[in-house]
This record gives sequence, C-alpha cells and structure tokens, in this order.
Amino acid sequence: GKKYGLVRPAVAGTSIFGAAALEDESAAEQVRRDAAAKHSRADVRQVHDAALSEDPTVFDYDGVYDAMQERRAEQTSAARARDNQPRYMGSI
Repeated sequence: GKKYGLVRPAVAGTSIFGAAALEDESAAEQVRRDAAAKHSRADVRQVHDAALSEDPTVFDYDGVYDAMQERRAEQTSAARARDNQPRYMGSI
C-alpha cells in the first residue's frame, strides 16, 4: 500500500566499522560522481561547440524574442488602425 507522512528509506546494512566505513564509501562514490560529471560536462561542451559551428545564432534567444515582440507590436498597431475607422459612417 501507499505510505503517508515521513517515510524513511530502509538501511541496506550496517558495517562493523560504523560510520568510518560509510564515509570511505561515500568518498569513493563522490569521486566516481565527480568523474562522471566532468565527463558529462565535456560531452555537453562538445555538443555546444558543434551546434555553434553549424549555426552561430542557435543560442540567440533574446534576438528571437525581440523579433517576436516586434511582430506582435506591428500586428496590434495594424489592428488598432483598422478598428479606429468608423464602421457606420460610410453607409449614411
């Protein structure tokens, strides 16, 4: 069933050496994790550089956003100009 409230994970096992063994294990895990992160950062950097070499504007988010805002402003100004004309005056 589903447990509610504070659910603590079950301890896998305790060492006869106590906390010292856990600290050594966590240090080894930390070294492994840091190595994986460093490798991952290198992969990300390589993909980033490849994307920039293909298209220099690939990360130009501000330019795209500004262009969208300009189009939106042009559309609203055109709609306002169209709506400001009296509709009934031509039929009188």
